[in-house]
Amino acid sequence: MQVASERRAMRGLVRGLAVATMAVVAMVTATAPAYAANLGQRLYKGTYMHKGDYIARSGVQLLMQQDGNLVLRNTYGVCWASGTNPSGHQAVYQRDGNFVVLNSSGRALWASNTVGNPGTTVSIETNGNLYVGNKLISVC
Repeated sequence: MQVASERRAMRGLVRGLAVATMAVVAMVTATAPAYAANLGQRLYKGTYMHKGDYIARSGVQLLMQQDGNLVLRNTYGVCWASGTNPSGHQAVYQRDGNFVVLNSSGRALWASNTVGNPGTTVSIETNGNLYVGNKLISVC
C-alpha cells in the first residue's frame, strides 16, 4: 500500500516538473523575437535591423536592443548608443545613404546624417570602428 502511494506521489511530482518546464520554455520563447538575427559584418543599403538583430566583427557588435536603443558594444561594455530607448523600433540603412533609427510610426529618432555620403555599407572595421559609408560614427 505504501509503495503504491509513493508511486502516485512520484507521478504527481514528475507531472508538476513537466508543466513547470513547459511554462519556462514558453516564457523564454515569448521573450525572444523569432526574427532576431546575426546580419553578418555589415549592412547594405535597404537593410533593416529589427529588435535583437546585430552585426558583429572582431568582438564588437552593433545591436538593435529590445529596449529600442541602437548600441555599439565590445566585451567591456557599451561604446556608443543612439539614445533612442524606449521609442526606437527598428534601424534602416536607407538607399540615400542615411542610417536611421525609426519609431513604430516610421519617424526618425536618430540619423547618421550621411545622405549622399560615399560608401555602400554600415560596417564595423577590424579595429572596432563603426562606419556609415565613409563617415566614422564611433570608436570602440
